[in-house]
Amino acid sequence: MFPGIDEHFRIPLPLEPDSIWDSPAAKFSRKRRELTVTWNIQRTPRVHASETIVKCCSEESLPVVKKQTLLPVVDCMNLLKEEIEHAMKECTVDRLKSIASLGGCSVLLSEFSVEGTASIQEQKCDFNVSVSFDWEILDTFGGYLGSQGHGEVSGLTTGGTPRVLIKSVAGGGTQAKNAGEWMKRHGACLVAECLKTEDLGAAVLSASEETRAFAIRDIPNLDIGWAAAWFQQKVPSLRVNLFGGLASANFLNASVTGNLRVEVQKGAPFAVFNLRVSCEWLVASSTGRAEGTLLIEEFSSGQDIEKLSVQVESLPGKKASGQLMTAFRQQGVSAFRSVLRQFSKELQTHIGCYISTS
Repeated sequence: MFPGIDEHFRIPLPLEPDSIWDSPAAKFSRKRRELTVTWNIQRTPRVHASETIVKCCSEESLPVVKKQTLLPVVDCMNLLKEEIEHAMKECTVDRLKSIASLGGCSVLLSEFSVEGTASIQEQKCDFNVSVSFDWEILDTFGGYLGSQGHGEVSGLTTGGTPRVLIKSVAGGGTQAKNAGEWMKRHGACLVAECLKTEDLGAAVLSASEETRAFAIRDIPNLDIGWAAAWFQQKVPSLRVNLFGGLASANFLNASVTGNLRVEVQKGAPFAVFNLRVSCEWLVASSTGRAEGTLLIEEFSSGQDIEKLSVQVESLPGKKASGQLMTAFRQQGVSAFRSVLRQFSKELQTHIGCYISTS
């Protein structure tokens, strides 16, 4: 009640059921003749029976998640190309030679082309490529039978199953046509079997590891002298059987000139070379012999070895069997291309010595 007034006043306050009231405080203003009463209210959250208050972890108490570091993606298309060509050439020698159902004829695969992508990451080789090639049938003497065509391989992917399509060029006699039909029915299957994707991937990984397995920082004597010594050692050991072993071809007196050096490109060592390679050759059989020279005017880094120009000539004044010359141009030159490919691979292995694995 107020002074001079007998009447009681009841003033409603804004009560809240979930509030806690502190002790009240009163203040009177003589000037304004006002009495002010205040309370401090502390609100508390309402918690229902079905609710639980969860205290969040502080940022410091959260578990530390380590970021996974992925190894860089490395292009391996060149290695895959080499492995595919190697597999198809092995198929030519091991599975398409002296075919009984064709009366002893053989199939020669050539002009390989590989297109697509291939890379290595985390010790896994992923690739998606297509392959094309030419084929022709040789008779038992190594001559052309008149049956030839083109082949295409699709579906050559990591874990995939390759599909081989064989096309033949119309022409030739009955034997040539029968050989073409055999190639479509059976030759396609043999080519597909030689291109096992698991084996190709494993071979590429192995070749990549061999290239990077060295930690030597300096490569002594890696110059034209090294290249010449390499050919002089490898060429004499090359021997090619012709006509099912009835004749053989040998290579002699290899000569190499030009230049070879190592450059660093984009942080990686790279071999740059331009070579002139030549040698002598001799083909001998029980019925005759032929001899001559083999010359490659320009063998450069980055060149497609299958497209290199190879000059084969007989020695002046020497009478040579045309049949032996033809056989050497077909099989002897192909074998020498394999030597060039081996040179490129071993050279890259030596370049790998510049890569430190520490």
